[in-house]
Amino acid sequence: MINNIDPNGIIKIKQEGFYFSVYGNDALILNKYLGYKTFGVNVCKTGFPINARQNVVEKLNNLSMDYDIVDKKGNVIVSKRFKSNIYEIIDSSKYPSTGIHSDSPEPKKQEKETLQDKMETYIEILQGLSKGVNIFTGEILQGFDEDLKSYCSDISMYFDNKLKAKENTKNKYPQLGQKWSPEEDQMLLNEYQQGKSFKEMGEMHKRSVGAIKSRLLKLKVDL
Repeated sequence: MINNIDPNGIIKIKQEGFYFSVYGNDALILNKYLGYKTFGVNVCKTGFPINARQNVVEKLNNLSMDYDIVDKKGNVIVSKRFKSNIYEIIDSSKYPSTGIHSDSPEPKKQEKETLQDKMETYIEILQGLSKGVNIFTGEILQGFDEDLKSYCSDISMYFDNKLKAKENTKNKYPQLGQKWSPEEDQMLLNEYQQGKSFKEMGEMHKRSVGAIKSRLLKLKVDL
């Protein structure tokens, strides 16, 4: 099978979580010319972690092989064509902290990871495990039974729904969690004395009803 591969096509390299995946004939090319181990039964697959990307790119460049690197949504972010001598990095500013563009001369300083970033990472790990895949290497995990995959899938869906619900709440109440100013406190007290409902005050301050009640209690208002 490897003897019949075509090294003259455009190799498609796709980001999936913390690794890049390569499928089919392209995976066989990386197996034969770069030594990457392949997995899969119906469709051949190989992969490598994000921090190995530059090493892979250098090897492909040395072999004069055309390639596209795409993000998780399928957008091309790096494209190399040797026959036309085209080398293009597309919108590299979108990836300041992932290490995808490690060949950029002045990478941006990595921002501090937030709790939501960590949760999204954990969800990606669980989603990979639900498919029996190590998301850091792209390797198919052996002996990963279906029950465990199902549990990982359920847990990832649970936390994903929690994050989406939190995001919806934030969109609905953009001031939720923001510090109250003395001026806003006084406005809230005036509105309460005027007999406005918690819902009305929440809409005016762009905060939830629970946040309005909590703030009034903090201001020593007897509800």
